[in-house]
Amino acid sequence: KMRKVSGNMAMVAAVLAVMVAMPTFAGEVIHPQQVLQLNRFAETPPMSEYVAPKPAEGLENREIPNRPATELPTLPGATPPDQIMGEGFISPDSGVLAPAPIIGFDGNNSDDNQAVIGFRLAPPDTQGAVGMQYYVQWVNLTWSVYDKATGAEVMGPLPGNSLWAAGMPGSACANNNDGDPITLYDHAAGRWFMSQFALPGPFYTCLAVSQTSDPTGAWYVWEYNYGSLMTDSPKFGVWPDGYYMTVNEFGSGQSATTVFDRTAMLAGDATPGAQYFYIEGVQPSFPQPTNWNGGEAPPAGSPNYNAAFYDDAWGNPADIIQICELSIDWATPGNSAFTCPVDPGDPGYLDLTAIGLSFDSSLCAIGGRDCIPQPNGQYIDSLSNRFMFPMNYRNLMATLGYEVMTVTHSVDVDGSNWGGMRWYELRNTGSGWFVADGGTFAPDSDHRWMGSSAVDMNGNIGLVYSISSDTTFPSVGYTARLATDPAGTMQTEQVLVAGGGSQGSVNRWGDYAAMHMDPDGCTFWGTAEYVATGGAWIW
Repeated sequence: KMRKVSGNMAMVAAVLAVMVAMPTFAGEVIHPQQVLQLNRFAETPPMSEYVAPKPAEGLENREIPNRPATELPTLPGATPPDQIMGEGFISPDSGVLAPAPIIGFDGNNSDDNQAVIGFRLAPPDTQGAVGMQYYVQWVNLTWSVYDKATGAEVMGPLPGNSLWAAGMPGSACANNNDGDPITLYDHAAGRWFMSQFALPGPFYTCLAVSQTSDPTGAWYVWEYNYGSLMTDSPKFGVWPDGYYMTVNEFGSGQSATTVFDRTAMLAGDATPGAQYFYIEGVQPSFPQPTNWNGGEAPPAGSPNYNAAFYDDAWGNPADIIQICELSIDWATPGNSAFTCPVDPGDPGYLDLTAIGLSFDSSLCAIGGRDCIPQPNGQYIDSLSNRFMFPMNYRNLMATLGYEVMTVTHSVDVDGSNWGGMRWYELRNTGSGWFVADGGTFAPDSDHRWMGSSAVDMNGNIGLVYSISSDTTFPSVGYTARLATDPAGTMQTEQVLVAGGGSQGSVNRWGDYAAMHMDPDGCTFWGTAEYVATGGAWIW
C-alpha cells in the first residue's frame, strides 16, 4: 500500500507513503574523540503552546549559495580517469505498475516560509519522517505536524528554530534559523529526533529529542559549539548506541562523524556523551550514516556504517562504494574504532566497475550544477556528487537471512547529460557487505534525480525522486520493486504529483528528499519537491 504527502504551491515538499583497528588512506590521519563544547541543555514546554514571533517586514527572498568543492574526493592511489563511459545500466521496467498512493496531502511551501519567517528561501531541503500517528515535515525554514490518517495539519507551520527558542531563549540555536534540517523517528524508542545548524560563527549544531511520541508536546534540546568548523550538509542516522551525524566540514577539506549518546538523550541527560572523528588528508565525499528505520535491532555490537561513493571520473581507480565502520564504546572511549577500507579486497570496499555497475556521476559537470532542464529554459542543479539522504537499514536476518541498506544518487545515464536515478540494495549475510542489486532508473527521456529510498519488512524497496525536462515541469515520481521482482528491475513509474510551472531565477533544488518506513513495517512515506503553478519555491 502507498501513502503520499504532496506539497502545494511553488516547489513544495511532497510526502508519499507506499507499501510494497584501523586501515588508513595514504597520507591520512584519523582523529577520534575530539572534545566538543556542549553550550546548553533545556526542556521546552509543549510545542502546541508555542507562539512564534511575527517576522520582520521587508525581508528579501534568499538563496543559499552553492558551496563548490575546491578539490574532488579521491581515494589513495587514484589514477587519472580512463575516459571510458559506462553503459548506463538502465533498470528495466518490470511491466508492473507501482502501487497507487492511498493518501496525499500538501506539505510546507514557500508561502509558509514567507508568512512565518518573512522571506522565501531556496533550496527547501525537503524532508520529514513518520511515526505512529503523525507525519512531521521540516523544510527550510519551517516545520509542521500532520495527522497521517487524514493529512490535516495539527501544528504549524512553526519556525525551524522554535524548539530552541521555546527551550533556551537567547541561545545561538534560538536566535538563528539557518536550516539544513533533519527529522527522524526513532522506532524503537517511539520518539522524534530533529536537528539543524546555526551559523553565526562560531558554528553550532542544534539537537532535539521529543519527550514522548507526541511531537506537539515537550522536547529536550541541546546546543553544541563546533567553533570554526562549519558542519555543512549534516546527515543523521538512528543506531542503538547513538545518533550518528556525518558532515562535510566546509572549507577544511575533511569529512567528520559525531556520535551522540542516544540512551542519555532519550533520558533527558543534560550532558550526553559525544564522540567526534574526522579524516584528514582525504577529500570528503559526503558520507551517509546508517539509519535504523524500524524492525529488528541490528545484531548486538554492530558498528554504524558510514558510506560514500567515489567516481573514476574524479581520478579514482574505479567506481567505488566505501563502507566505513564506526564502533562506539561509551564506557571506555579509547576503545572506540573508526575503520575504513582503502584497498580492493578490504571488507566494505565495493568495486562497482568490477561487477558491472559502474557509473558517471559527472552530470553536466562535476557537482552537477545548472544541469536539469525545465520548460522555461532555467536549469537547476542535481547534486550528483553525493549519496542522497538517508541510507536506510533493516535487519531481516531472522526472516530473509540478511541485513540490508538502500541508498541512491544521481548519474549521467549515457554520457549525454541525461539524469537518471541510481539505486543500490546492499546486503550482509554474515560475511560482509556486498551489492545485491542495483541499477539506474531512467524509463524515458525525462531527467530523474534527487531521490531517496527505503526497504520494508519483506525486503521490498521504494524510491521517490524529482522529474523534469524541457517539456515536463518539475514533478515528483516514485517507483518500487518487490523482493521477488527480477534482478535490476523497478516497477512502472507513478507520478505522485505533476508540476504546473518552472522554477525561475535560481538553480538551487533539493538539496534532498526523504523516504522512511511507517512503524507498520510495510508503508513507505516519501517527501520531495515540485513546482505547482507558476513561479517557484523562492518567488
